[in-house]
Amino acid sequence: MLLRKPFAKLWAAQFISSMGDWIGLVAIVAIAAKVSNNSEIATSLVLAVRILPSLFLGGFVAVIIDKMDRKKMLIMFDIGRGVCLFILPFWSSLIGLVVISFVIELFSLIWSASKEASVPNMVSIDRLTTANSLSMIATYGTIPVAFIVYRILSSVEFNFLSFGSGWLALWVDGGTYLVSAIFILLIPKVKFRDYKNKKESEGSSWVELKEGLSYLVNHNTVRAVVLGLGLGLAGGGSIVPLGSIYSKEVLGSVDYYSTLTVALGLGAAAGVVALLFIQKYVPIVRFFWSAILLSGAAIIITATFSNIIIATIAVACIGGFAGSAYVTGFTILQKEVDDDIRGKTFTGLTVVIKVALMFSLIASPILSNFLGAVVEAFLGENSVGSYGLPGVRIALWVAGATIIWTGFSAKKNLKPKAKIIEKAVHDEGVN
Repeated sequence: MLLRKPFAKLWAAQFISSMGDWIGLVAIVAIAAKVSNNSEIATSLVLAVRILPSLFLGGFVAVIIDKMDRKKMLIMFDIGRGVCLFILPFWSSLIGLVVISFVIELFSLIWSASKEASVPNMVSIDRLTTANSLSMIATYGTIPVAFIVYRILSSVEFNFLSFGSGWLALWVDGGTYLVSAIFILLIPKVKFRDYKNKKESEGSSWVELKEGLSYLVNHNTVRAVVLGLGLGLAGGGSIVPLGSIYSKEVLGSVDYYSTLTVALGLGAAAGVVALLFIQKYVPIVRFFWSAILLSGAAIIITATFSNIIIATIAVACIGGFAGSAYVTGFTILQKEVDDDIRGKTFTGLTVVIKVALMFSLIASPILSNFLGAVVEAFLGENSVGSYGLPGVRIALWVAGATIIWTGFSAKKNLKPKAKIIEKAVHDEGVN
């Protein structure tokens, strides 16, 4: 796969820019804490503003991706992100961090959707799962590398213009986006769009936006995948805010939280790698909804038992099944959706995922506290005999049940098109 030059260059660009994303996120959060005297509200504000482009500008982004030259957009918004980070040291206030974080996230939304919409034009249908697995590795596998690079850069004494050592990480981060732009520049323009079958736009941007939303809502396959990934990740995302509470109240020690975090990451990595080897033997549609179901079951198992070994294995399974569902879901959409509306589809998917994850991060702790209070009100204590019933355990049961329902719903909606999708992938592989 990596020997295919167009995709290899796009993958290299994604790997480098993803590392830049994580370096920048850590650096901006650290600087926010510094300029606000370690205010938790300021740090939360900088993080929360990253969801705003998806909420308020997702529709606009969806339209322009399918109207404009994807190669130019990828290069332009790589350069734009780099410039934002280069100028950030000259606007070192909390307002500056908030504004630039918003702009960078907007540019990243456009970049990611453009990239995902371009992949099917660079690889054959039977190799899309492999391509998406490699893309996920590039996106999330760079996290530990980025943290190491940031730690090294932040430890270097760099006081140019009195900016301090933290700014060096931002400038190196900005440089990663420029390198990414160079890789994309080397890819032929024709590889980004299906120009042979491209349809000319006949309506206004507003009309196209309504058509795109209608497509997302009314197309059974697209709706099933988008909702499956959105609700599935929302349920799975509850592990993040509830992890420390679960470790303390169910496992008995908050120190186990780091173990569970590592297990989740390693599980996701193992799931994606395993998918590379078994994809030829497992029908992709069946694997998608099965992975959603199994991730929900793993969350229920995690919540049910109070043993750290069982919890570690179950959390690793959550990561593995969720990562596999993510990859196969993207593959189904890339196969099913025409090039002319692929940008709208992936923008819509990105918006749904980000909103769902943000909702999960905010609502999960609230739900946990509420359910804990309800149990205590009815039973007088948070237990039945010797079996503890803290709110976090019940909240995770609810999350797991939601994911299982999502999996069955995806199965029902995907079943009519499953054989068609599988046959297309098989025929492409034979040819």
